[in-house]
Amino acid sequence: MAKNKLMITLSKKFLANDKTLESLVVQLEGFNSVIKNQLSFNKMIETQVAQLASSCPNNNFSVVTTQTGKSTQELPFP
Repeated sequence: MAKNKLMITLSKKFLANDKTLESLVVQLEGFNSVIKNQLSFNKMIETQVAQLASSCPNNNFSVVTTQTGKSTQELPFP
């Protein structure tokens, strides 16, 4: 009798664990979908930033700030 009761209790706990695991799987699948969407969005933004960067003129210049806080600029075309 005690053995049957133990088996029934264990069976109920296993079923509860199965339901919990199934719920976790559903949540993980949802997170996976969200992450894939975010990666796709990031790639799109990266492409757009690269397009913007390539359309901007390439101005190379250097700025030096002294200890007193004065700033100098080297012109790109002296």
